Amino acid sequence: MDHRDQLITVLKDFIEGADQVDIQRLSNALHHHFLNIQNGYFDQTGVFTIDKASYIEHVSSGKFGGVARKLEILDIDIMGDMAMMKVELTNPYLQFYSYLSLVYENNEWKVIGNFPKVKVISPV
Repeated sequence: MDHRDQLITVLKDFIEGADQVDIQRLSNALHHHFLNIQNGYFDQTGVFTIDKASYIEHVSSGKFGGVARKLEILDIDIMGDMAMMKVELTNPYLQFYSYLSLVYENNEWKVIGNFPKVKVISPV
């Protein structure tokens, strides 16, 4: 499997792990220094950062995830042991545009950063 295929696999583990509340799959996709950084948090303004443990807790508790999203990969840029991916995710309630930063360590890719912009389509 080449790096592009590996990146797509770990991306799907990250997305589907959250969508299916599969904590093990989600956790395996995330680097131990993972950060989710977003400008705006539902109805709140400002910059919010969420570390790996908090992100997993949000998914476990139902605050994040639990609803299948359609994934469209808009761009993949690989620079040695770093990569950036731009994706669009949609479900009936939300639309996400995310930039994801990934690192290659110990012969595997991990998501180290997620930078989403979330738009409410329809209230839950």
